[in-house]
Amino acid sequence: MRNLGPDDYLMFVAWIVYLAGLVLCTVYVVNGGGRHLYYLKPDEIVTVMKYNLICQPFGVMASALGKVSVAFLVLRLIGPTTVWRRRFLYSNAMLFMLLSILSFVLFFAQCTPLRATWEPVPGARCWNPTVTTTYGIFQSAYGTVLDFILAFMPITFIWRLKLSVKKKLGLCILLGLGVIAGVCAAFRTQQAAKLAYHVDHIWETFALFVWGSAEASIVIICGCVPTAKPLSYELRTKYSQPGSARTTLLDQSGNSTNVSSTTENAQCASKNNQPHVGSKGINVEQSFVVDLHDRISESVPRSTEEHIIV
Repeated sequence: MRNLGPDDYLMFVAWIVYLAGLVLCTVYVVNGGGRHLYYLKPDEIVTVMKYNLICQPFGVMASALGKVSVAFLVLRLIGPTTVWRRRFLYSNAMLFMLLSILSFVLFFAQCTPLRATWEPVPGARCWNPTVTTTYGIFQSAYGTVLDFILAFMPITFIWRLKLSVKKKLGLCILLGLGVIAGVCAAFRTQQAAKLAYHVDHIWETFALFVWGSAEASIVIICGCVPTAKPLSYELRTKYSQPGSARTTLLDQSGNSTNVSSTTENAQCASKNNQPHVGSKGINVEQSFVVDLHDRISESVPRSTEEHIIV
């Protein structure tokens, strides 16, 4: 995984959207957001209600883009070996993205004209508040389920890799950090369900903002952690070990395996561990690091290389 993929671009966009939402939330709080209505003047209530409406779609979209990015990351890891996982992830990621976009639209379509959402306008037409609240609960609950799916899906293929139990557990933990985001999403759903009976809207959306921001930030952080470890290894190898070298080995099928080793390790391996040529190519018995995607490809049983697992 040395090249940028769709997951990287989506995560970058999610971070930009989240950053913009944080700026707007800061303005919202400075103007009185999160306080009880009776502490605010009528003109302050109008301003706060406007920013309250504007901030919410940014949190929804940042979280949605982060989840879809994590789904594409898992798709890159599993490769083309299995069909049902790829179809399942694609369909759920795209469906959740569509639901989030629709939620974004509903925020600004609930009243005509739009400014009637945050201030009284004679002759304005607005939907029943339970419509947007019910849809928000559904979208948030679906996102909660998706968080747990993305956290536990890697276990179904990582456990089949030819790795030690310690490494398998480490990978499962790294790719399963989304459970934390799922917990935050569950609390956000609980808070969204309370909005159907709200009276003090600005105060009662405070907890919703807190859990929504926590969910989006954790999705972005946890989605970057699995790919940060190989990056940190590359930086350590490049800058802290001047004698490091990289070798690319090709097996008989033409697949490449990237091997990193220091000069001392290479010399030691040349003296003590001679390479063994087997039916599947070269087996180097020395300490090295293999790309996760290459390891997954090699770990697929020979019987599955000719037949797609369904």
